[in-house]
Amino acid sequence: QMCIQDSPKSWVRLTLKDGLYSGAIYDGSELFFIEPNTLVRGEVEKNVANMNTLANSSKLIIYKASDVELNATCALEIPNPNTSTFDYSAFVTDLASMTASVAGRSINVKIMADTEYNTINNGDALTRMLSEMNVVDGIFSQQVNVELDITDTLVLTDNGTLNTTNSVDLVYNLQTEVAQTIGNVGVTHLF
Repeated sequence: QMCIQDSPKSWVRLTLKDGLYSGAIYDGSELFFIEPNTLVRGEVEKNVANMNTLANSSKLIIYKASDVELNATCALEIPNPNTSTFDYSAFVTDLASMTASVAGRSINVKIMADTEYNTINNGDALTRMLSEMNVVDGIFSQQVNVELDITDTLVLTDNGTLNTTNSVDLVYNLQTEVAQTIGNVGVTHLF
């Protein structure tokens, strides 16, 4: 497990692909994300005045989680009307509460990518999913003492019933798909 020297509460989770790192660094109080600018450029362009200079001068973008504006794009996220940015400390507190009764302090996870996720990742959804889960495992294992065990990966070639843009319907359809055809090993996450 990597950490920052002389910072015992820190952790580092990085993935190297095509000569570029992505991942996260937690310094003991602030969470930072590291991404190739090609992956986050569209979102950053909205908030950086001279994006062309940034894109031409840097292959990586590092940003603080606390600077991320929330838009509740996941059906399981409930927007907090009192804040518009990500509160990592509150997030970890919520995770600790939700995982307090996890038997054996381990959760089996199956990860799936739909066709859109695979397309935006240039046909390499598997690598991107594993990279993102590396960060998620860092958060779970280092912050709430729960290990995530990836039991299976699946990149869909046809979304089937997972074809709605309504997030609540999508979660329901995913639950049905898992129960009827995939089998539940613990948690299934759809990218």
